[in-house]
Amino acid sequence: MSDVHAVNATGRPLPERHVAVMDRVGLGLTDAAIGAALNLTFDTVKSHLHQAYDRLGRRTGSRPSPGHGSPACSPVPPR
Repeated sequence: MSDVHAVNATGRPLPERHVAVMDRVGLGLTDAAIGAALNLTFDTVKSHLHQAYDRLGRRTGSRPSPGHGSPACSPVPPR
């Protein structure tokens, strides 16, 4: 999916499966949708995400919802 080769803090590349899962996170897919797309269980997707975050030195796996900060996704004020 991605031509970018993600590397961890030591400069070593991440495993292909971690990159595939992270690519889909970047597209805004849910963990369940990622699992369906890659034929993985929900728990396996979570495991890949935690391992990738650890290898990248991230402390959390939280992510913004798709469209976060986009004017099109801003709440409409009451009339």
